[in-house]
Amino acid sequence: MGGTAFVSPERISCLLDYGPHRSVVCGRNIDGIADSVTGTGCPEVRKPEDGPSDAPYVISRPDGDCASARFKPITVGKKLKGHNNTCVVGGNNLVACIDADHKHGFVLSPSGSWAF
Repeated sequence: MGGTAFVSPERISCLLDYGPHRSVVCGRNIDGIADSVTGTGCPEVRKPEDGPSDAPYVISRPDGDCASARFKPITVGKKLKGHNNTCVVGGNNLVACIDADHKHGFVLSPSGSWAF
C-alpha cells in the first residue's frame, strides 16, 4: 500500500501518497455529503484511479461496507505531510487535504463536504 496514514478522532481514515498518482484516499465516517452523491456504500474521497494525475478529487459511495483501518490516530489541530499531499484535522469532524501543487484537494465537514 505504501504512504502515510492516519485516522481522525471521529474515525475518518486517510492514506496519503496512495497509488500511481500519489494522491490521498479518505473514507469511513464522512459527514456533509451532498444528496447528489448516489450509492449506499461506505463514503470515500479519492481521485479516479483510471483518470489523469491532475484530475480533481471525487466524493462517492462505492458498494460495500466500511473497512476498519488500523492507522495511527491523529489529534485535532495536527497536520500530516506526505510526499505529494498535506492533510489537517480540525474539530467537529473536519479533515482537509491538498495536493502539493495546490490545485486539487477536499474538505470533509458535517456542514458540507466538497472536493476540487
